[in-house]
Amino acid sequence: ALNREIPYYEGSGEIDKLKDVRDVGYAVAFVTGIVLFVVILLSSAVFKHNSELASSLQLIAFLAIAQHYYVFQQMILRSHSLFSLMSRQQFLFSLLSFLVVVPATKFFAFSGFIVGQIIAIVLCLLFVLFKIPLKFALNFDFKKALELSRIGFPIMMVGVTFGLLQTTDRF
Repeated sequence: ALNREIPYYEGSGEIDKLKDVRDVGYAVAFVTGIVLFVVILLSSAVFKHNSELASSLQLIAFLAIAQHYYVFQQMILRSHSLFSLMSRQQFLFSLLSFLVVVPATKFFAFSGFIVGQIIAIVLCLLFVLFKIPLKFALNFDFKKALELSRIGFPIMMVGVTFGLLQTTDRF
């Protein structure tokens, strides 16, 4: 929904509404990211008898939250038509994947892969934050969040359906 609402408010000059929508989107992303992190972290406790699986899940919890914010940041860049910065971030991620993730995987197997991904994503997030220091506020307006979900949910379902239809023959 933010990909639709932010450009609309930006184009109409309604900067206060733009900030409100962006802050609500950030609050929702922040809360869902923390919930995702906690759920994965707690699920690792179920596998305490298998320390390798438990520690892998703990690393994946950090990867999930990093990826969650990376996707949110990509959406914000797309919403503000900052495609040049978005492409530089993607290039940096590709470069870091080669320079960090591949060697980490070679030396530390699966754990190295996860930690390498976390490092690459965090560096990409920091790269964008230094280029354009966007300021967000944790403004969780439930009514506005519900309104945004009414806009975004059908858009998301179309994307999911399209993805499923494109890959059905592979199953």
